[in-house]
Amino acid sequence: MPDIAPPVAPAMQDIARATSDPLDQLFHASEARFTGSLSPVSLTLAYLDWALHLANAPGRQLELAREAGRQW
Repeated sequence: MPDIAPPVAPAMQDIARATSDPLDQLFHASEARFTGSLSPVSLTLAYLDWALHLANAPGRQLELAREAGRQW
């Protein structure tokens, strides 16, 4: 029985082609070491989620400001 690979969407072929560039590979390897192999986009979205929730919680902001003043 021949080994038949599933069809690959053209967009995935473009991604594979884009990541085969040695400069891209070097950049992504360095980026992975810096981010602990997490996606920089995911890290940014997580930070923004946290920041928006804090921006919408004035009581928590006051609590954090008091704690910062106490520790200072």
